[in-house]
Amino acid sequence: MDTSLGKNRTRLFLSIHGQSWECSDGDIIGREGTVALEFFRGERVLSRRHVAVRYINDEWFVELCPTARNLTWINEAEMLPGQLYSLGPQSVITVEEVQFTLLTQEQDLYMGDVGASVGSGWASPGFSADGFSHGQSGEAEFASNANTAGGSPGILDQMPGCVMVFDAMDYCIWSNAEAARLFQSEEVPSTVESLCLSFHREDEMLLKGCISQLKEGVSRSESGLRIVDSASGTVVGLLTLWMLRSGGQLIVSALAEPDKGQSLAGLKLLSETYLSPDFQGADLKICFQTIAENGLDVLRCDKVSIWLIDSRDSLAKRSISVCRGKPQEDEVIRIQPGFCRSYFDRLLEESHSAFEGDESPAMTVLRDLGFAAHASKAILSVPLLQGTMTGIVAFEWNEWTGELSEEARLSALMVASLCLSAAASISHQATLRQLRMREEQMAKELADAEYYVRQILPPPLTGEIDLRWMLKPSAQLGGDAFGYHWVDEDRFAIYLLDVVGHGTGAALLSISAMNSVRAQILPDTDFGNPAAVLAGLNRGFQMETQNDMTFTIWYGIYYRSSRQLCYASAGHPPALLIDPSRANQCTELSTDGLIIGHIDDFEYENAAVNVPPGAKLYVLSDGAFELERPDGAPWPYEQFVAAVRSTGSMENGEVEYLYDRAQQVLEGGELQDDFTMLRVRFPE
Repeated sequence: MDTSLGKNRTRLFLSIHGQSWECSDGDIIGREGTVALEFFRGERVLSRRHVAVRYINDEWFVELCPTARNLTWINEAEMLPGQLYSLGPQSVITVEEVQFTLLTQEQDLYMGDVGASVGSGWASPGFSADGFSHGQSGEAEFASNANTAGGSPGILDQMPGCVMVFDAMDYCIWSNAEAARLFQSEEVPSTVESLCLSFHREDEMLLKGCISQLKEGVSRSESGLRIVDSASGTVVGLLTLWMLRSGGQLIVSALAEPDKGQSLAGLKLLSETYLSPDFQGADLKICFQTIAENGLDVLRCDKVSIWLIDSRDSLAKRSISVCRGKPQEDEVIRIQPGFCRSYFDRLLEESHSAFEGDESPAMTVLRDLGFAAHASKAILSVPLLQGTMTGIVAFEWNEWTGELSEEARLSALMVASLCLSAAASISHQATLRQLRMREEQMAKELADAEYYVRQILPPPLTGEIDLRWMLKPSAQLGGDAFGYHWVDEDRFAIYLLDVVGHGTGAALLSISAMNSVRAQILPDTDFGNPAAVLAGLNRGFQMETQNDMTFTIWYGIYYRSSRQLCYASAGHPPALLIDPSRANQCTELSTDGLIIGHIDDFEYENAAVNVPPGAKLYVLSDGAFELERPDGAPWPYEQFVAAVRSTGSMENGEVEYLYDRAQQVLEGGELQDDFTMLRVRFPE
């Protein structure tokens, strides 16, 4: 029987560190975006508007915003501004150390009837012969989203107590649903500071001391912490906290005091497993074995098995089986869950668990299938859920009386959550290794490109015209380049260009454009006419022929005989002319030219200004003044101009002084773009 439904509208989810946000057409991902803002706000490698989401003809796309400054990758391919990238079922976007996943999902996920599939919500990425999916690097792969996206609550939301994860900057980047209830608030603490402030003053100071002294790979617990109502300040409950530092993150688990018991043992399992070498290693099978062995102790059972579901033939294959007092079982067993569908479909219900005792008919079927051992008197199964079910963890008891306690069910869910965390952690480590290899190769290429750019830049000038410059590259090589030369005995050319974007491509384009000007090889171009030079560049470097890249430029010609400066600009910041004879008056020099590469027949215009004796001209890129303070506030342009004016009476060292001012604004932080500046001092 065919139970498939017609295709419905595809939904898109952004997933990072176990949290998911549904995206809409037009959403912006970035520090000032419209989705997952609470997570991305503190990520300095992202621009304010970094990636745009588009929904066109029932397909999802992403587009790199023109304001994105750092190299951005989608599934290991570099993204270019203005280009649409189609999204498949799972697309990974990487910006330096920040990585998030975009997941497309049909509204109807029903997978068919028994024999063709296991049932609604059952699926798997597909596993190889050893029971694990493998990527190009050979490491086991597993999707990193531990919660279901837009569906029923994930197993981490079913765990006892709350779990919160704080990043290296002390921001909360993940929490489960229980956190808000436990802290009696609509919102969980957003920072470590606000977490501590949730407790009584004495406990607040104790907790701050514990966290500040907590070292990497070390866990600690504190009991009897008094949580207070933020409005009245009265004590409303007692909590026990487990704290752990792992991978630069702070993991905090909390339980209400009356709920401790077996759940506290489960939190101890969480802490100890996170710290184990197997969990930190790169072998998923060994890691699963470690979790299963710890699960024996926490649930006081006799056997723990971890099964992985293969959607190709609807079979569940046992990956790990650990029995109390016996060696690990390596026998390969495959079962067809459809033969006991009533039992396995219960794993997708709200409780995310299925339990059977010795006398139930389902228990007999499970034994016959080989899912339960013949000696088992009771079995509890919980799913490995990642939007769809990719595996099952089963706990078996050889002796059983009474009912299954809620504490045992919650502890079982915690063991399953550890399996998901381990798989995500190992997959993340494999991705990081691939990224490091790619970054090392890119770093070499960028270093070679930067060296070449440095080699072709002209030396400083002394004499009639005194010219000094500085180019400080940002963390990633940009597209800044400049030059100056005598066109003839009377005319001196000065120019600076800035390619939009970063990387080797931007650097190569800047070199090519600069060499065209320096060698005066643009056809039918008068290089003593700034507007004509910009028009020649615009004809020769249209974005369609330059991998969709464009650049800005400022170009000026100084006439020695008349002391006149003729100039034109194309989308570039204005040059600043400082007149020391008039209290360092500043004149901004720019024209309304369109950025190079957009429209091939755009007409550029010249402007001119008389140059006072001893005047100074500053030609610069936007990286010299478009700076952000650590709190995210921009450096006002007026303050930058005031700093430039203050150099009017300086004999030398102006560009060094202005670079130091930029460093003061950044307070030791990295440049967001190349800092490039030329200072030209004209004769008296």
